[in-house]
Amino acid sequence: MPVAEELDYLEVVASESERFRAVVTSLQAGAGLSSPVPTCPEWDAADLIWHLAEVQYFWTSIVANRPADHTMVAELVRPGDDELIEVLGLWSGRLRSELEAADVGEGCWSWHPAGHNVGWARRRQAHEALIHRVDAELTAAAAGAPFAAAPIDAALAADGIDEMLAVMLGGAYPSPTRHFDADGTS
Repeated sequence: MPVAEELDYLEVVASESERFRAVVTSLQAGAGLSSPVPTCPEWDAADLIWHLAEVQYFWTSIVANRPADHTMVAELVRPGDDELIEVLGLWSGRLRSELEAADVGEGCWSWHPAGHNVGWARRRQAHEALIHRVDAELTAAAAGAPFAAAPIDAALAADGIDEMLAVMLGGAYPSPTRHFDADGTS
């Protein structure tokens, strides 16, 4: 699986997570965390924050503890909505620290057959933070919050297309219950 050499995935994880936090903090202060997420119709902003916090906690645990498989990661208990942004900040910071401390070639569990190293986790988490930053911006825009969408780096966007095609659609992730139609729906 190609990894774009020019991309600093650690910086992407940090900057996209920080942008996400800034958007949802503004949303919390304005329209509120019950604002619906247009790109995830079953979620509100609180659910979106919780999702990213939980994902970042999970990958922090994977990289820090190197369990044999994902079932060895303890479940994170969802806090009240008023604590979600703080919990997100905690796990975003710890994720970056763990990813930075580990060598990209070091092994770690992954659901993807080609993803059993820290470099893969860095890339995956960079794209995870990016896509949910965009979700947060779309949520803020729909709620009338004063946030304009930030641009997406062209190299990162191209890398994200590669990841979608090679990892999400071409890898072990798709299941018999998950498919993507030619019109972009799933």
